[in-house]
Parts: sequence; structure tokens; C-alpha cells
Amino acid sequence: MTIPRGTKITAILLIVISGLQIVGPLFIMAKMVSEPGISSGLIILISIFVSILPAIGLASGVGVMCLKPWALNCVLGFSKISIAFYGVGVLLHFLLDSSPRGSDVFFVIAYGCTLPLWSLYYFTQPYVKVLFAPK
Repeated sequence: MTIPRGTKITAILLIVISGLQIVGPLFIMAKMVSEPGISSGLIILISIFVSILPAIGLASGVGVMCLKPWALNCVLGFSKISIAFYGVGVLLHFLLDSSPRGSDVFFVIAYGCTLPLWSLYYFTQPYVKVLFAPK
């Protein structure tokens, strides 16, 4: 069975963006551990926590490329969790920052929520769900 173009593009975006989101905290962790006065154990723990969500996105992207039945549930779960995670982040930004800038919020929404929102919409379409039916 051939993979539809939209499914393939979405899977590639999930793999690339999630991969970058996994690598990013590792660079930040390496920089912060080298600085004196910061607990390296705490930084490692935070970096692992921040990398869990992109790891789910990476796994779901690989599963979508292979049309695995579990990938549909994985990508839908990833999308819902990502939207909630970034939504809470934007809410905290407005609550805790005395002068929030619109450009910050726009970047978070554009970078963090566009792919999950698209995935949530696209993978709930009936013609896409059929691709992931157990064979």
C-alpha cells in the first residue's frame, strides 16, 4: 500500500521537529552543567523530562511512516498532550510575566502547536484512519 503524500509529509515533520526538540535540551544541559553552582543532577532530570514528549513524537512519526496500527493512537496522544503542554506554558507566561510580548506567544503557538493541531485534524479523518487499521 502506498502512503498518501499528506501522511508522509506529516510523519517526516514529526520525525524532524521531534528530533530537534530532543537534541536541543541536550545542548542546554551540556552548557548548564559546565557552569558552577548549578546542580547537574537537577539539570539532567529536567532535560530528561523535557525530552519525553518529543520522544513520543519521534516514535509516532516513525510508526506513521511504517503505517503501524499503534502509531495512530500514539500521534493523537502526542498531539493532545503537546497542545495541553504548550497551552499551559502560554497561560503561565501571561500569568507570571508582567509585560508579555505578543511575539513570544506567537512563536510558542506557531512552533509548538501548529504540527500537533494539524496532526490532530489530519489523523482523525476517516480516509486516514483506514490506513492504520490492523491488517
